[in-house]
Amino acid sequence: LQPYFPEGKFKFDQLPFNLANQRGQAAYNLTAPLLSTSLAHFSKVLLFLTSHSEEDRGDLFIGKDEGVLVASKVSEVSDHLHP
Repeated sequence: LQPYFPEGKFKFDQLPFNLANQRGQAAYNLTAPLLSTSLAHFSKVLLFLTSHSEEDRGDLFIGKDEGVLVASKVSEVSDHLHP
């Protein structure tokens, strides 16, 4: 996409998350506002959230806790991402 937005009008960033445990949630809660602040000067922001889903129920994986993948209902994921 960058060729379509010359002169620094495009910013690509990533915000990895592990919301399956308190340590991961704390790290996310520290870094998410920093990303938000860095995007504040843009007039338009396009956000893509990617994750994999649990095959049987379709719940989204939100991270690992003690080496075990943890999935959450789709309706609950936004609560984890924006407390």
